[in-house]
Amino acid sequence: MRIFLGIILLGLAFDSYGQRGGTPPTIAANPATADFNFPLDPATGKYPATVVQTFRLTIAGSNPDPTISLQNPTGFNLTDATLTNSSGQNISLDGSATVLAGTYDLTISVPDPRNTPGNLSVTIQLDSGRKKATADVSGRIGRDLRGVVTPTTPPTTPPTT
Repeated sequence: MRIFLGIILLGLAFDSYGQRGGTPPTIAANPATADFNFPLDPATGKYPATVVQTFRLTIAGSNPDPTISLQNPTGFNLTDATLTNSSGQNISLDGSATVLAGTYDLTISVPDPRNTPGNLSVTIQLDSGRKKATADVSGRIGRDLRGVVTPTTPPTTPPTT
């Protein structure tokens, strides 16, 4: 009977979210997939040196606030990724950083792959010390990718005098 009572008390002690009013971490990425297309500029005959995509992250969790980290990046260097909160403040991605619940922008810059298309992927992990949550983002990297609509800038009309 003492062992059974001890197991129950131990279980209650480790149920920290219920006892302390905390919320386990959650994360969602929008979009979860975005292509890094390098379209040929017909005016110059050149490809852009870099292409940037932004993924909107919605983060929840408290008591304790989770830390964020990028795991297993493929197709880019971690130094080419930035994370900003809704106030525009940069959040360090060097190791892990504590994040409050809210909306963040993960911006990834990719250099021109030349004639070697590839793929980009990374797992974004939240860790509260007790629970973890992850979201994956991915995309294709390449020149003139099929199925990607490249926005065009309409010509500007000179002002009339």
